[in-house]
Amino acid sequence: MHLVRVRPSDVRVSGDMAYTVGLEHTSVSVDGEPHTYTLRATQVYRREEGEWKVAHRHGDTVPG
Repeated sequence: MHLVRVRPSDVRVSGDMAYTVGLEHTSVSVDGEPHTYTLRATQVYRREEGEWKVAHRHGDTVPG
């Protein structure tokens, strides 16, 4: 099982480009063992034919 909760802290839109930054809280099960972790995530979007598409995504661990 894989569960991701996203809590954007900032959303910006400019024309056909947009980005979000925030925290992704993830819960997974690996060989029956539960694991949770949090990533800082940035996603860049481009609007194509009226739909938002992810053009780039970066996530890294939260320090400390």
